Amino acid sequence: MAGYKLNLSNKMWSKKYILILFLFNSFLSWAQPRSFSRNPSVFIKEYVKFLKPKAEKQDQELLETFTTKWDSGKFVEPEQRNIISVANLMLMNDLDISYFFLLTETMLYAKDSIDEPKYISWSKALVPSLNSGNQTFITLIKASINLFRDNTIYESKTKKWYSNSPDYRFIFEDNRVKISFKNIDLTCQAQVDQIKIYNTSGSYYLDTDEWQGQNGTMTWERVGFGKNNIYADIQSSYKLKFERAEVKIY
Repeated sequence: MAGYKLNLSNKMWSKKYILILFLFNSFLSWAQPRSFSRNPSVFIKEYVKFLKPKAEKQDQELLETFTTKWDSGKFVEPEQRNIISVANLMLMNDLDISYFFLLTETMLYAKDSIDEPKYISWSKALVPSLNSGNQTFITLIKASINLFRDNTIYESKTKKWYSNSPDYRFIFEDNRVKISFKNIDLTCQAQVDQIKIYNTSGSYYLDTDEWQGQNGTMTWERVGFGKNNIYADIQSSYKLKFERAEVKIY
């Protein structure tokens, strides 16, 4: 009887060992690397290998497109090295894998939809934004892809701020990332109201969701007054919080 119990115990330990070994091997098959290679031809293989186990169907297509453009020279060498630096910083900062997919999608969209000077200014802001903190980087990526698509500057559940022109550039200054606009019409579309500031310039500071602007003309068309009948000229600096949609003139 004692021998039978010992046999059963051995079988149980054997099953536990097999299960632990299986889980360990599964973990190794998708273990987050400490860093990606700085060699562009090696990096792309490591990057895809890292993302592929977590990729949905649309993500698989995204990775295939990214690999094709990478291998064909769509991203020139300085751009590749910057992307590698960004990816390694994301690993170091323990960013969730979903943001790697979002970065990949944004990079492809940027390459296909904005001009080269604008792409360069955007890509140069990525590393400083990561050094400023994960939230600044995430805000930058989310804001960027909306901006590239339809000039949306900020969007929440209740408000959408957008520009009528793609005249903007990304700047890192005084340890802050901002998107600067020149001579645009800035519109806030809310559920029950709308604010519009014509012919204004300003910067969107990503770390505070704050707009700092200069000059412009505010109208009350949203409540039925004609654009040329009742309006207010802003001839100085002003600030607004995107979520509050309140303009403070200084």
